[in-house]
Amino acid sequence: MPSLSQKRKPREFAFLSIIFLTCLLDIVSLTVAIPIMPFLLEFYLAPDADGSYGFLQWPLVKLLEIMGVEEGGFEGALLASGGLALTFSIAQFVTAPIWGRLSDHFGRKPILLWTVFGALVAQLIWVFGASLELFLLMRFVGGMMAGNISVASAAIADAIPGFRRAKAMTTIGLAYGIGYMLGPLIGGSTAEMNALEYLEGAEDFGLHPFSITAAVAAVLTLVNWALIRFVFVESLEEENRDKTVKIDWTLLTSLLAKVPNVQVRRIFLANFFFFAVFMGCEFNIVFIAIERFQFSAAQNATMYLLIGFTQIIAQFFLLSHLMKWMSEKSVSVSGFGLLILGIWGCAYCQSAFQLYAACVVMSFGSSVIFPCLSSLVSRKSATEVQGQVMGIHRSRGDVGTAFGPLVQSMIFFQMGGFWAFFIFGLVLLIPLYLITRVSMD
Repeated sequence: MPSLSQKRKPREFAFLSIIFLTCLLDIVSLTVAIPIMPFLLEFYLAPDADGSYGFLQWPLVKLLEIMGVEEGGFEGALLASGGLALTFSIAQFVTAPIWGRLSDHFGRKPILLWTVFGALVAQLIWVFGASLELFLLMRFVGGMMAGNISVASAAIADAIPGFRRAKAMTTIGLAYGIGYMLGPLIGGSTAEMNALEYLEGAEDFGLHPFSITAAVAAVLTLVNWALIRFVFVESLEEENRDKTVKIDWTLLTSLLAKVPNVQVRRIFLANFFFFAVFMGCEFNIVFIAIERFQFSAAQNATMYLLIGFTQIIAQFFLLSHLMKWMSEKSVSVSGFGLLILGIWGCAYCQSAFQLYAACVVMSFGSSVIFPCLSSLVSRKSATEVQGQVMGIHRSRGDVGTAFGPLVQSMIFFQMGGFWAFFIFGLVLLIPLYLITRVSMD
């Protein structure tokens, strides 16, 4: 299998383009349900025609009743957003270091192929997943495969020299920005296309009102698999692969293993808090907009487009200039400061314009944090374990991604939007302090 160092070495742009597409589709699959959350809740928790509930529907409906939540209402959608994020991200947390470690042994390309194929299977489950049980299975399988972002990060670390690595890591951040535009846009625009209205007898095959949304995601994933199969060139040299990897339980226990390097541990912990806070706010900002300003679906889409556009501008055009005269550590510290201000701006906003402005500040801060933290971790990791370390780094973030939206949703439910965002802004003081303790030696 040819590597990047051989004659077939692609240009960096082509190489990073494939990495970008892989990460983009992971984010799209995570965010496609955001604008249709109330409708998803109403559909998947509704009883059958005879009034009966499925084995997972019944306890969830009873739990909502105990909490005093109206099915399909604002509060139900709020709690559902946190629950769906939890299902996806727990699976991603468990598998990220496993995929990374396997890629250290087999190479990046085979693992990317398997995980993208698995993501395609998840989307097909949703196409025919008319029940809550199948929908949750889709989220879990999709989360398992989304752990391949750690493999993508390791591939960048393989192929891009250290002095250009931080800028190259923006490829993943750029995918996040565009993904947070495309995901909600696809979900919102295709939600009106009910397969049951177009295809006679569709219900007999398990099709449902959101099957077209799922089918679009599946087609995009299939295209991505083809690009990896026929265009992507292996980035990990044969001589740099770790031959000691065993396919056993140690792959899973490595998830909980203590990293000896104290500097890397600080970055891991900072990454956990970053993802917990940022993803919580990203998921729940729409509920601030609805609660205070009665935003319509179109206005919500505009807000997410603004967030994604800001992330693209920050990472694709501004970060490279910042890195010319600032270190990854300095940029990360500045990013955390801006993220805190943006989140507190969301807490205090009294108009739609103030909310939009806070979103811009929040998005700019978050956009420069992720690539810089990833670059810091890769700099402090040995070549032969890049995949494993990047996988653990990603999995720590996935823990935050899993619990951040759920915890903030619960605070929002109990105390209101102001305290949910104000408290999360305070929490960011922890990773800000941790990064100041990371040396640049």
